[in-house]
Amino acid sequence: MHFRIAGTLFWSMTGLAALAQGETEVRIKMPKGARWTVAQVLEVQSENLDPKGKSEGRSKSQPDFRLAESWVDECVAEEDAKPLSIRRTVASSQVSVRSGKLLATGMDQAVIAIERKGADLKVVAGNPDEKSLAVLRLGPPEAVELLCPEKAVKTGATWDVPQEAVLRLLDALGASIPSLTGKDAENAKTEFAQGIGGGTRSFAEGVALHAKVASVRAGELKIELEGNREFEGMSSGSVNGKKPDVKNTIAIRGTFTVNAETGVPVSLDLTIVQVEYDGSRVVVGGKAPAIPGIRETWRLNRTYTVKK
Repeated sequence: MHFRIAGTLFWSMTGLAALAQGETEVRIKMPKGARWTVAQVLEVQSENLDPKGKSEGRSKSQPDFRLAESWVDECVAEEDAKPLSIRRTVASSQVSVRSGKLLATGMDQAVIAIERKGADLKVVAGNPDEKSLAVLRLGPPEAVELLCPEKAVKTGATWDVPQEAVLRLLDALGASIPSLTGKDAENAKTEFAQGIGGGTRSFAEGVALHAKVASVRAGELKIELEGNREFEGMSSGSVNGKKPDVKNTIAIRGTFTVNAETGVPVSLDLTIVQVEYDGSRVVVGGKAPAIPGIRETWRLNRTYTVKK
């Protein structure tokens, strides 16, 4: 699986009244000099499953971990209020793993100039890994832009976020993970790389999202996000020439909340659940395959605070 997330944004809206009465354009709008603080926590929990899908407790082979980050983004160049260049100053980027150790990523204390086209991305300070930079180069500078509809919307409106846009968004969520270094970081880094930063996209590939403007309350617009799919995964074993009857599934649920009057984003919350069974483990002469499974649950919370 791959992931891609980035900073904060200003959404161009004409306000709550216009949204309630008619369609409103939704797009990121960041005037030159605008600044905001982004705080993000991404947690992963994994557990073993028996062939019937019942939990057998936490997975020993796939460690849980938690990425906590905060940074300040400043728009340094724009075109018609569309951000062309962002200066990102990372205050903290750290991962805690099941052992209890706290590991700083190479993005910790980094300062990076991020261009819309990516070619001129420049590391001003810090030591981020090239894989982290490759994610940022794909852009846009503010990755939540990838969730925006192409047309104006109103309450109840729906649209689809295509697979490739979702992959880019998810990659950005975990862009800092490839910058983990050191022996203690390898388990977490390897596990995360399979899903978020430089893996084979086996986790979220093909999961397009369906978006809906669910409500407008107290000036805040709530967009619901949902996506599901089944995949073959490791279920390649067979019994008497037949594949095991199991379903490997991926489900994404989330909400993006933005102040409809000011156009300032409030929060992004995502939950991603992957269930995968290993159908290659077959009982010899067996009546049924022994199919241990793993369920991984990824939870992201991101909040935005505009700096005056």
